[in-house]
Amino acid sequence: MKTSNLLLLLLFVFSSCSLSSVVNKSLEKKKIYSDDINFEVTLIKDDKEVKIIPLRHLGTPQFYDNLKVALAKYQNLGYVVFYERIKSNNATENDRRKYRKILPIKINLSDTKQVDYKEILLEKIRKVNPKFEFTKNVVPQPTYDFLITDLNNSKNVDVTINEFVGEYERLYGTIVLDSCDYITDWRETTCNGKRAKNIDKVTLDFRNNNVVNTVLSANNNKILILYGENHINGIKKQLQKEGFTLN
Repeated sequence: MKTSNLLLLLLFVFSSCSLSSVVNKSLEKKKIYSDDINFEVTLIKDDKEVKIIPLRHLGTPQFYDNLKVALAKYQNLGYVVFYERIKSNNATENDRRKYRKILPIKINLSDTKQVDYKEILLEKIRKVNPKFEFTKNVVPQPTYDFLITDLNNSKNVDVTINEFVGEYERLYGTIVLDSCDYITDWRETTCNGKRAKNIDKVTLDFRNNNVVNTVLSANNNKILILYGENHINGIKKQLQKEGFTLN
């Protein structure tokens, strides 16, 4: 999530006195405080129609209520929802530890709960300004069983932890685990609190490729892709390369 990267920079540049104002203006600019869905993209190729709706990992309760209504509307029209969530299918303990080393997040990847981006942002901000408060009520992204009315008409089209780690190591070399990685539970983030460098090729490009390939091979003629906004342009451009046109 790009918002967290921006805040890391802000923590070093701005004083605690101005931090609250700067952060809240940034969140407002990025539509985190907006109740409305930012936009929808529709692409068509032959008899296949693909809609893309950007998902916020942090937003207002009303935004998620509005998103839930929109998803239900499209499912009633026959669309299957393709959504994002890194999968832990058959992930080894070492791959889980390597994943933590690449992208440290506080989440138990063996269950269905979402990453708490509100907690992550507050933890970073309050190291500089312990009294920081959001100017509008925001909550982490709810789980998909809340957002998607008909889960039987939806599909997680993200990559697995094994695939994620494998692609990272293909690009950048083998991840070497140290003693801390082995003696701490893989759900903890105490060994490495920083994201690995140059990982957009994995977090964005590799995962976008997986979405597009799934769309191309799917038998469904009506597909709604629900992915984070940072993925939208990449997915759209790749679908256009495959012959889809904007409607």
